[in-house]
Amino acid sequence: SKPLVVIQRAGEALFVPSGWWHQVVNLEPTLSVNQNWFNRHSLLAVNGHLIHQFAATEETLDDCRDTVADQKEWHELCAKFMKLNCGMSIDEWCALLEFKRSAATASIADRLAIERAFRRLAVAGCPMGAT
Repeated sequence: SKPLVVIQRAGEALFVPSGWWHQVVNLEPTLSVNQNWFNRHSLLAVNGHLIHQFAATEETLDDCRDTVADQKEWHELCAKFMKLNCGMSIDEWCALLEFKRSAATASIADRLAIERAFRRLAVAGCPMGAT
């Protein structure tokens, strides 16, 4: 497909849908206000990505495993490094899912998607996935 080229003028806003690849070239000093977010439709993709990132972090740090006291400390170490790489740890992701699941405004469809995400976290061996 052909690229869509947009020149955004002062005072204009541009919405880029979730999952759209895009590149920005600022032609002059610019203030960018953006929010990278997920919704019910992208939740399982985000969940899968974060599960993969946690597993990759564990694999990368595996030679340090014998330097920690127990599995809890190992998990905390991996979560800390994952956050440095991804901006969010697996624990923060689970806490966000739990918050969304318990929110009074969560729809049945949202809650079902979140339950699927928790099941996938548990299958992947993430300790908080069993909540």
